[in-house]
Amino acid sequence: MRKYEENGILGINLRLTKGIIMKKKEKAAKNLRQIEQEYMEKVVLLFTVLMVSVFPLYYRNYYSDILTVKYQFCYIMIIAMAVLLLAVKISIYMIGKSQEQQKGIKEKFSWKGLSIPEWMILVFCTIAVISTFTSDYFFESFWGNEGRYSGLFLWILYGLMFALVSRLLKFKGWLMDIFLFSGAIVCILGILDYFHLDPLNFKVNIFEGHRDIFTSTIGNVNSFSAIALLYSGAAVTMFGMVTKKERFRTLMYGICTIITFMALYTSRSDNAFLGLAAIFAFLPFCLFRKKEGIVRYFAIIALFLTVGKVLALINTNFPDKVIGMDSISGAISTIPYLGYIVIAMWTGIGIIYWQSRNLSLKGKADLLEGEAHKGFLWAWAATLALALALAAFAMYDINFGNHAEKYGRFGNYLLWNDDWGTHRGFIWRIAIENYSRFSPVHKIFGYGPETFGIITKANNGYEMLNRYEEIYDNAHNGFLQYFITMGPIGLISYLGFLISSAWIMMKKCKTQPHVMAALLAAVGYAGQELVSIDQPVVMPLFLLLISMGNAACRTENMESGNTK
Repeated sequence: MRKYEENGILGINLRLTKGIIMKKKEKAAKNLRQIEQEYMEKVVLLFTVLMVSVFPLYYRNYYSDILTVKYQFCYIMIIAMAVLLLAVKISIYMIGKSQEQQKGIKEKFSWKGLSIPEWMILVFCTIAVISTFTSDYFFESFWGNEGRYSGLFLWILYGLMFALVSRLLKFKGWLMDIFLFSGAIVCILGILDYFHLDPLNFKVNIFEGHRDIFTSTIGNVNSFSAIALLYSGAAVTMFGMVTKKERFRTLMYGICTIITFMALYTSRSDNAFLGLAAIFAFLPFCLFRKKEGIVRYFAIIALFLTVGKVLALINTNFPDKVIGMDSISGAISTIPYLGYIVIAMWTGIGIIYWQSRNLSLKGKADLLEGEAHKGFLWAWAATLALALALAAFAMYDINFGNHAEKYGRFGNYLLWNDDWGTHRGFIWRIAIENYSRFSPVHKIFGYGPETFGIITKANNGYEMLNRYEEIYDNAHNGFLQYFITMGPIGLISYLGFLISSAWIMMKKCKTQPHVMAALLAAVGYAGQELVSIDQPVVMPLFLLLISMGNAACRTENMESGNTK
């Protein structure tokens, strides 16, 4: 009996000791996982900071290799991030080979936890792989060397960047502030180029006839307008969403808004105003939730028109000091009675803020504080729907009713023919004609990433040179480009990626200015993507901002206890 009791006591002690050891191991494993998470977050944060700050400003031999240099910077940074993250994971694994730790990692990166944007980008990259391996030009599809390097290699890296940043970045609002500060420098350099100033001597060795189509540290003016839209979308959103009590931030974001508007005007690219229209159309869904947001929206419009009027006066009085604005930028800046419109808008805004201040001083309810009536959002949605319907009618009336003259100078922008949009009408027509002749496999999966130029040179080379003395190696429409090169499934998954990301950000982070800034920046880029080219000069920032927005929403979920 005594022996049995001793064994029993010994057994209990052994079990207690074993339990204590297991708890210590579990705690050690948990600490290792925390250390691993912290280091991985730091690596991704460093990558993000370098991309939003250094990438736009980086160059080597001025404009002669600007596309190649940006491409190399992008893929080296993504690969370096991935390698460092792998090194962290291997190091932690070697320090403590805990089963609990492996289980924790497995649960974090399980397939079941993938979000809709992650599934969409995964499908897109899978289609890109299939398209490349079924292409008649595997090498060119993989590297994208016959276009602008946006082949399978770069898209796999884009997908990897999205997965890592959206999963591991601990989003900080100051990342968008750094993004805007760097963007202000990029925009100012472009504005100085418009005034025939070249502080960095970029244009010293450029042929005289080509000097005006390259600007800042970006290159072609269309690429410059695309990146300026990213900055403008972010600036106007943060300016619109901060309150009047945050005076310093209001001033800083207001200055950034003015700089980006000047950059868009002086880029002289019509693409910019298509993207800006998308920003102005979407912005009220962020701002019209607050009373002050409604006033700020009209202040943003007033700023935009004021900048146009000031530039118009400079162009008129100092024509030899500027390149000169034409097309849409010239049309907006020379609207009849624009000066009176601007004065009237600023007078009205000033009266509202003056009245608001007086009420506050008297201890009464502030005119601009509090939530706005939901009717404003519904009214804007109805206005937007009506505007789209009128635009559709105008396009029909101009193209099928032959009434372009009724719409004045804007009639030419809606008249569809081969010459529309600097020959974009021609490019899109031959793109669809070429697609209709594809084999069944190519109709499903496309001809291969970045093979558009190969197709047009083979099938339309004589017509391009004979009519326009130009070779078109891109559809000048990002969505059409993906449809031709990666098929309908590729296009649908790309659109699904963009739309689902926007939906998640609007649903979960609609009250956070910095997250909405990332979304509106992406909206502006997507708007101009209808008539522009996706290339590694701007595209990495566009996808990075979407990744940052998704990361912010994931962080918001985890903080609120919802990890789904």
